[in-house]
Amino acid sequence: MPRFIFLKKFMSAIPYLAIFLVGSVLFIIMENNVSRAAYFLVYFVLATAAIYLDRKILWLSSAIGFTVITVLPYLHHSHLPLESKNYSTIYLLFMLVNIMLSFQLSISKKLSENIISAQKETENLLHQNLKIKKTI
Repeated sequence: MPRFIFLKKFMSAIPYLAIFLVGSVLFIIMENNVSRAAYFLVYFVLATAAIYLDRKILWLSSAIGFTVITVLPYLHHSHLPLESKNYSTIYLLFMLVNIMLSFQLSISKKLSENIISAQKETENLLHQNLKIKKTI
């Protein structure tokens, strides 16, 4: 029985562990393949966070992504022939994707709340219908 309690507590840590693991693996891949195209791998961290639909996880993945796209040019500036405007474009695109995912998260939360309220309303209507049937 104690194993199940441990597993339930561990379930809440799985999304955070997944974000850290994906971020670490992508950084290792980016370190081994230093190129302009490697910057697109950072979006996999955001995609992983989008699966969980949690604001804390999204902010964590954003922080990891910004860290990776900051550290990579610092370590390999000589291998990356990018101008400063290219770096600002990379940051801007990453920030825009973060904003878009934040809006998507807000919309999904509102839809979830609407579904829950519709379910409660349907249950109330069912109970009222059962009371009417009993009185008839």
